[in-house]
Amino acid sequence: MALERDRLLACFGRSDLTFLATVAGATVDCVAFQIEPAWLGCPPVAYLAPPPAAETRPAPGAAAGDLSLASAGVRLLEAHGAPGSGIGPALFIVDTTVRVTGHFDDPAAAACRIVSAQPGLQTPSPAEAVLGCRAAFVVTLVQPESAG
Repeated sequence: MALERDRLLACFGRSDLTFLATVAGATVDCVAFQIEPAWLGCPPVAYLAPPPAAETRPAPGAAAGDLSLASAGVRLLEAHGAPGSGIGPALFIVDTTVRVTGHFDDPAAAACRIVSAQPGLQTPSPAEAVLGCRAAFVVTLVQPESAG
């Protein structure tokens, strides 16, 4: 999953992106590393997957910057919400389809740092920590599919 995020970061940078996604039920072990700011780390507010009938192009009438997760080769994307943005887990109901707008390379990523690590694991370097945060997808808007 990290390779997909790194590739998407390289392709889209800080551009606003809009796409349809199905909210996936997933869990992840957040014990390995903890970062600050914590909201860019683990756990994300949601996991997003291509809709079941995903097309390989944006929906008709899509604006510039719209994309399809399927055409971008994404199987599962972690979604993060900035503090005070109103973007939280309650907006993401598992197995529903939503139109999501957001970006990679959030300005807060520049301050990312590892604050704790599980013993015995190699801790990412400061540069790797920042890169991981830059590759986090930060959601700025969530709408039910029918609202698009």
